[in-house]
Formats: sequence, C-alpha cells, structure tokens
Amino acid sequence: VMEPLTRLFDLAIFLLSNPEHVHSPHLRSKLGDLIFEVYLQPEAKTSVHPQATFRPHHLLLRDSASSQHNLAPALLKLYGDVEHIGYYDKLQSRHHIAMVLKFLWGAEGHKRTFQRIASDEDSFISFANGLMNETNKLVGTMMEKLPEIRAVQQRQQNSADWESMTDQQRSEVLDRHHNNEQELRYSMDLCNETIHMLGYLSSDDGIRKPFLQPQLLGRLASMLLSVLTHLVGSKGLEIKVNNPDDYNFRPKAMLAEIAATMAHFAEYPEFHQAVAGSGFFHESLLPKAMSTLRKAHVLDTTGESAFETLVAKVQEAATQQSTDEALFGEAPDEFLDPILCTVMSDPVRLPTSGTVVERSVILQHLLNDPTDPFSRQPLTKDDLISENDLRGRIEEWKASQQASRTGGGLGEAQPMDLEAATEGR
Repeated sequence: VMEPLTRLFDLAIFLLSNPEHVHSPHLRSKLGDLIFEVYLQPEAKTSVHPQATFRPHHLLLRDSASSQHNLAPALLKLYGDVEHIGYYDKLQSRHHIAMVLKFLWGAEGHKRTFQRIASDEDSFISFANGLMNETNKLVGTMMEKLPEIRAVQQRQQNSADWESMTDQQRSEVLDRHHNNEQELRYSMDLCNETIHMLGYLSSDDGIRKPFLQPQLLGRLASMLLSVLTHLVGSKGLEIKVNNPDDYNFRPKAMLAEIAATMAHFAEYPEFHQAVAGSGFFHESLLPKAMSTLRKAHVLDTTGESAFETLVAKVQEAATQQSTDEALFGEAPDEFLDPILCTVMSDPVRLPTSGTVVERSVILQHLLNDPTDPFSRQPLTKDDLISENDLRGRIEEWKASQQASRTGGGLGEAQPMDLEAATEGR
C-alpha cells in the first residue's frame, strides 16, 4: 500500500515544485488539496472524520526527503499563485495550504526550507501579497457578519421585539442569520490560520526582512493596524457576540497574535515609519492595544516588553513625521507623488504615460493591477525608469529646509527658491 502512495506523494511535490509542468494554478491547487487530504495527519486538521486514524503514509509529510527539501517553498508559492482561481476554491486551497504549512513549521528538518522562498523576490512578494489580500478580505467578512449576528442575538433576547414579528419575518431573519453564521465560521477558520502564519513566519529573521520591501511594507503596516482597529477601536462593541468560540472567533488570541507579529518588527525604523504613516494609525490605538493586552494577560513578559518598545518607537516616528509635514509642506509640485500627494524620495517615470511617481507607491499598485494607473497600459516593475536628477534635487531641497530649521527655528525657515529647485524640469 505504501509504495503507490509514496510515488504519488513524490509526484505531487515534484509538480508543485516545478510549475512549468502544470501551468494552471487551479490544477496545482488540487495537488495542494491532495497533500492535505491524504498525507496530513488527522490530529493536525481542525475537523476530521471520527473514524480517521494515523496511517504509515502520514509519516511521509514529516520524514520524506522530497518533502523536507521542497514542499514548504512550493506551498508558499502556491499560496500566492491561487489568487485568481475563484473565491471559494481559493479559500479552500489556502486553508489547506495553511494547515499543512503549520504542521511543517513545527516538524524537525523543515523550518530552514521555508527561508528558500524568501530568497526568491518575485515568489515571496506574490505569496506575501496573497497573504495580506486574504487577511484583509477575511477581516472584512468578519466585520460584516459579526454585527449582523449580534443584532439578531439581541432581537432574540428582546422577547417583545421578537414576538412582534410575523412567522415569515422570523423565518427570513433566521435563514439569513444561519447563513451568516456558516460563512463566518468558514471565514474565521482561514482568518485565524492566516494571521497565525504571518506570526510564525515573521518570527524568523530570514523571512521577516523581505516583508520590509517597499511594495510590501506599507500594506503590511496598514493590514496589522486595520485588525487592531477592529479589535480595540471605537467599534469593538459591535463585534461582541454571544458564544464567540462557536464561530471560531477568539478576539483575545487574535489580538495577541497581531501584537506579537508587530513586535517582531520592533527593531526596524522603516516599520515604525510605515505604521506611523498609515491611514489606519491614530495616536491612541497602540496605547489602547497595549492596555488591553495587559488586562487580558495574553502575552508573556518578553512579548509585552517588545510591543511596548514598538509603541514608543512608533510614537517617535509619528512626531517626526508631523514635524516633516510642517517642514516640507510647501514643496514644489514636481516633487510630489501624484497619487498620494506626498514628497517623493525615489521618483520613477512610467514610460507608458510619462508620469513621475514614487517607486514604492507604484510597486504596491502593480501587485494587484499590472497597468499604468494613468494610461491603463500594461506595466511591470522592470519598465520603471529611475529619475535620479529629480531625486537629487528633492534631496537638496529637503536638506535646505532642514538647514533653515536648525539655523533659525521652524518658524523662521525660508523655503528654497522654487526656480532653483525646479530648474531643469
């Protein structure tokens, strides 16, 4: 029995590791489903058939040489590749991938192979982009369904209100309620696994650093802050439902995982700046999260200390950004990114429209839309043309503004001569 199962296992890993032999992400997703259904040990699954038992072929996932050398990076790549195979197929595929990856992360001999995808820039960016897209969508589903479920629960607890409805009205409300409950359970399963995956992957220094690439960093910071806002923000009461465990919704555990993930990046100034510059950031959010974490006792002393350090560093970055906004508020138009209206630091020209934009901004756009946003013509990152002369003039202007501030104080700073700054436009 083992021999054909072993050959099938090795074939599946070979095809997953060599996508040029199976170009269709939809077909390759079925190979991932096969690995999950046949070879993942029953106890590693969230729900299994009651008669499922351990079999010798389950050892292949942990002990096989082909699995130890190739499976983790192949599945990480597949996670990114299934972005467009269809909503429900994608959810199922990514849930299966996440469960297998969690098992492999804890299995001896596998963890080091995870780092291989971090050295493949394009594959890692595709994976990380898929991970963040999925988290955003799943958290969006959570925030849509939980308030609706809470509203029905409150109506049911109000006897007068519930009895005032006709049988047909109650039936319609309950039908929608049960559909919401089913969709929430399914979404929360994957949401929990996705957030957990981000946490354990970012705990490894070799995998953490690629998340700091300019096209990923801003999205990562905004995604983490978005989840925090939902959990501890002003609308947190709207998602407080009866028996949250019934829906696989564990807000304290989710808050702890998000905080721990953010703490993994506490030593990186670029992460502090990305958090402080995110549209989801406001001064009270991180301190409120810190207070909630302490009350809930869900982080150990080391974790609390790391998150507290991050909070302080982000507050410093936010203060510096406010100062810079005042200092650079009168920048020449050609120094401003036309999408975000912020002063550029690495300007590039789009050959398809001639527009000059900030590199990190256009790279984030290209992750999900490979076109020039101004002409809608096809565009790739390799098409971008560095504007080094413009970059030099921006740096010179910034230095002039900073020199004026240090020389006479912010109130006495004089802007650089605009004609000089824009000479050679």
